[in-house]
Amino acid sequence: LVPCQSMMRVISTAAVAALFLAVVVASTVSRTCEDSSLVQLRTSKLVMNGSILGSLEHSEELAVQLRQMAMVKASHGSVQPNYTVFRLDENASETTLQIVNDSMNTFLDQVNVSFHNDLQEIQLIIQNANECNQELSDEQAALGLNVTSVNDNVVAAEAQHDLCRVSENSTYHANVTAFDALKSTVDLQLQRVDQDEVQVPEVRCMRNYIRSSNPPFSQNYAQPSQYADAAACAEEIRDWSASYSAQLGGRLANFTSANQIHADKISECNTYQSQYEQSFCSYKSNLLHVCGELDRCFGHIQSLYSATRELIVQSNETRFRSFLVANKVACYINVLLRNLTIAAIHECDQNQINTSELNFTFPSLPTKAACNVSLVSVSPCDNEWIQTKYTDKPWYATGAVQNAPCEACGIATTTTTSLAVSTIVASRYALCATTPITPMVSNLKCVTSVGSASELLGGNPGYVLLGTDRRALEVLGPTSYTMCAKLDNASVKCWGSNDYGQLGLGDTTERGQTTATMGDNLTILNLGSNLTILKVVSGEHHACAVVSNGKMKCWGRNQYGQLGRPETGDIFGDETNEIGDQMPFVNFRSDEEVADAAAGWTTTCAIFKNTSLACWGNNRQGMLGRGS
Repeated sequence: LVPCQSMMRVISTAAVAALFLAVVVASTVSRTCEDSSLVQLRTSKLVMNGSILGSLEHSEELAVQLRQMAMVKASHGSVQPNYTVFRLDENASETTLQIVNDSMNTFLDQVNVSFHNDLQEIQLIIQNANECNQELSDEQAALGLNVTSVNDNVVAAEAQHDLCRVSENSTYHANVTAFDALKSTVDLQLQRVDQDEVQVPEVRCMRNYIRSSNPPFSQNYAQPSQYADAAACAEEIRDWSASYSAQLGGRLANFTSANQIHADKISECNTYQSQYEQSFCSYKSNLLHVCGELDRCFGHIQSLYSATRELIVQSNETRFRSFLVANKVACYINVLLRNLTIAAIHECDQNQINTSELNFTFPSLPTKAACNVSLVSVSPCDNEWIQTKYTDKPWYATGAVQNAPCEACGIATTTTTSLAVSTIVASRYALCATTPITPMVSNLKCVTSVGSASELLGGNPGYVLLGTDRRALEVLGPTSYTMCAKLDNASVKCWGSNDYGQLGLGDTTERGQTTATMGDNLTILNLGSNLTILKVVSGEHHACAVVSNGKMKCWGRNQYGQLGRPETGDIFGDETNEIGDQMPFVNFRSDEEVADAAAGWTTTCAIFKNTSLACWGNNRQGMLGRGS
């Protein structure tokens, strides 16, 4: 057994370490070592509510103290301690031990909660990684994009171009054959006449007059014989001439037709080449975007996973120690309260506690979805592109057919020196500019990146048709596939992609691919009675407007709550009963008036007139600025 003085030193040291308050009353003649231990235990309840027992180090010290207390009490045998010296009866000491035991149970609960919290944290990271892949899948579907092989439309465009060039090769040779036939006809007859060859029976009589000693001007046509000969020869010449003229005319017509067919085929093939290059550039732009987003998303997730895993490993080591010591404390308390024997104490010492429920198995991160950017490593106008797509092809090898000048991927530009630009805006795929109000068909002109988002052109590669006598004051809310303009009558019109109702017109029909959907046929954006639209902002598939009463309305896709509505995953604005007065305002406090707004890919923010800011929507990478 530990000597009494040594036991007191151990207990007092632990108390100084903040596990127990050091309330050690000087011993009197009647005080025993056990009594002092109980006083220490009694005073410890004062610090339990301060979560001192929540500390692993404190719990380990507590286990040591309780064991030594049990050894001291067990060594007394039937001798009862003198509780009255410290104004503590036996029942009170049992109550104190029970409080400590309850605290250990709470401590064990906290260990379990910590374990499950860590498990949920790592599972949330796994879920976020799956969302990265899902985002890619969603974008693929929205863009009609294949990320592991070149899009079918691009492959089809290449095949169509190749097929056309093969046909062009045929028309070239047909044209050459027609020309050769024409040329041979002319050359042969000229040669025959010039050389006065005998093998031209149709004009053999000409020999009597060409290079002869009796030329036509020396003939006496008053003589019947000479007149008859001349008349007969004239008949032969006429017959030959008619036949030759018919033959020459036919071959000239054949050549003219073949030449036009060949010219038309060249133009057709050049158009197919341009379409092929444009479709590839569009595919390249979309592929690089979605693959880049996937890389950024997974890069963030992998960093978070590694950091979290390291913290959980450290946390789990502490959990194991805490779990073991809390069970030991409970065991020693059970000995003190119910089975105070040396054998029971040793059993607590040697007890093999099952910690299998704390074994933490780290799930592997999901494999990042395949997204092959090498598919677009070679682009139009690159040397390798020219070689593999054109000069190495069989149709080129004949030397009869060549490709047109290529169009490199990029933004097509239009230079107009006669018009000043008032405003200019850019989106991912388009550039739009307004000119001063002039008596033209329109004052808004848009150009788009090669092969992409032709719907943004408003059905016209020149000016965007906004309606009879209507002019654009400014362009609003440009995004990847939509564009809006505020007109000179204060109305707003939007065009472009509409697969999620993001045009706010009560349907999912896109506008802008043809002139038939533009001009007077393009519906004015209606957000409700007596409301003027001050600003429109757009995300990937949603849009919001600041209106004249200081409020906001949002429509389109709501998969992350970017519309400020609780029904995430739904679409709003694609049905007639969801627009106009039936479209709800974003629910802000009644005293908040919106001064300005902005939209991200799947987020929306509003700045209020009191200069405060609110953001909502996708917060996967903390873009809402909430600290979580």
